[in-house]
Amino acid sequence: MKVPTYNRQTGITNKTGATRMTVQASPGALAAGLRGLAGAAGSAEKVAVSWYETENKLRRAEEVAKSEMALELELAELGNNQLTRDPSLIIAGDPAKNELSFGGLGQQIIDRLAIGMTDKKSRSAFQARARQALNLKQISVNQDARNRLIDQRAATEYARADILLKQAVNGSGAQRKSAMQDLFGAADGSVMGLYDQMAADGLIKQTKAGELSRTALAEVQKKNNEADTARLFSNVNKRVLIVGDTSKPLAEREQQLLTTAGDFSEAINAGLITREKAVEVLAKASDDTVRAIGMDLMTKSDDATATILSIAAGDSGDVIMDRILADMDPSDAQKAINDMFTTATKIDTERREQREAAEADANENNERLFKEILNVDTSSAAAMSVAKESYDYLLRQNFFNATQRKAAETRLGLNTKPDDPKVETQRDAISALTRADANNMLTIELVETYSDQLSMSDFQEYQRRALSENDQGRKDAKDLIASSLRYQEFQDTTDALGKVSNEMFQRSINELQLWYNDEGKGATYQQSMAKAREINASNKEEYLGAMQVAFIEYLDSVMSMLPGLTYDPEKPVETALESLADMPSGQLRNSIILYVKSFKKLGIR
Repeated sequence: MKVPTYNRQTGITNKTGATRMTVQASPGALAAGLRGLAGAAGSAEKVAVSWYETENKLRRAEEVAKSEMALELELAELGNNQLTRDPSLIIAGDPAKNELSFGGLGQQIIDRLAIGMTDKKSRSAFQARARQALNLKQISVNQDARNRLIDQRAATEYARADILLKQAVNGSGAQRKSAMQDLFGAADGSVMGLYDQMAADGLIKQTKAGELSRTALAEVQKKNNEADTARLFSNVNKRVLIVGDTSKPLAEREQQLLTTAGDFSEAINAGLITREKAVEVLAKASDDTVRAIGMDLMTKSDDATATILSIAAGDSGDVIMDRILADMDPSDAQKAINDMFTTATKIDTERREQREAAEADANENNERLFKEILNVDTSSAAAMSVAKESYDYLLRQNFFNATQRKAAETRLGLNTKPDDPKVETQRDAISALTRADANNMLTIELVETYSDQLSMSDFQEYQRRALSENDQGRKDAKDLIASSLRYQEFQDTTDALGKVSNEMFQRSINELQLWYNDEGKGATYQQSMAKAREINASNKEEYLGAMQVAFIEYLDSVMSMLPGLTYDPEKPVETALESLADMPSGQLRNSIILYVKSFKKLGIR
């Protein structure tokens, strides 16, 4: 309110009863109350404004703090995600692939969080502080990415170095030269070596580059020496095959010998091998060559043993063979000859056995054809035609004895004996043949002696019985030999016992077969069994001796499983049983006792 002021006074009048005042009113004093009221109102307004500003500051600070916390968590997660990301993308991104760098991804987080803030001052404050936090995090993440880039680049270069090392050793001439330059640089310095380049690129330190270069060079030299040595030895083996092949031209074989000697001389001078090692390898090469030539000559000769005897006499017929043998160490040469003599014996034995087996097969086939002739269906023209062809074949093979030929011709209607239906079988003939059949003595020859006293049907029946008895005799004779040698028991074993049993069985059966092919043609059952017993008796002493040696080998093999087992080589069965009797009872010990006792039945002491 405006206080009025007065600029002039009027005269006093008595009309109103007014009197002159003795004091004056002060405008300032009159306005003091109003000024007090106004001051109080202003103070209240100032307090209100101050509280409002403080509240805003607190609200903004809280909003900024929440956003900063959210930013910190998201930047931490984003940083962890970068550990499996391509380092180059972390640092620079790739716009073509729509890939952002770490900084770009972080700025996206800041922008997203800032958009959610309603207060401009809060947003501005957050963006400033967030950018600073992102920069600090980006420095750490980018540094890790750079380290990973360096590690990747270094790993790539190390892998490249491994490839170059292999090429420097195993590559062709051009590959080896190129690899050496890539690894160690050009001699004139125009090309930097791989390790020096890694140091220049900051992947490794220069001292490390020098160390790696020296190690790689030593490794290349070592492997080159090893490769050269391996090639040297490989060439020796190849040349042994050439020199050992007597079908090759003599000049070519001699050239291979000269080349080998020259290669080893160069290898000694180059330090690849010692002189002692060269002598050792060449001695072995000479031995291998002698054996290769010997084998070649033996296989081409009809008598391998005679060939080796000629070689031992220095008259092999091959100049290289004789020359190498003369230059070899005498003891080495003698050992090679002894080994080749053993081989020659085996070759001649195998050849003889093959011939005998072929003869046995041929004889077995002839026997089969003969049986087919005697059992042919005479009512079938086709069967008779085949049987007559078989008869002609056996005749050319000189298979028949007189009795067999007569029986075949009778069956095929090729002899003069008529099939007279009026001829009746005589009682004496039936009696003699039945008695022989019962005593396992029936033969085709015996049936032939009664042919004029037998009807055709009885004649053919007794011929069939004679053949059947012959077959049974053969089978039982083999079984008798097998039983005597315990062949069935040992045939599936691979130890010394099985070997002895198998060898003796095969030899005995071969002896029996040779007898059938000669004196035993058409043998009766009793004759076959007698021959089997004769063979068993003649081989018994040798068999028992061999089985005793094999049994001793068996005892030696089980001694590791039964510590404390002892025996006397002169009486292995008896002494082994005594030793086993003193041992604690057990499944292994008991089974071995039963096995050992079975050899006592053979007659081994």
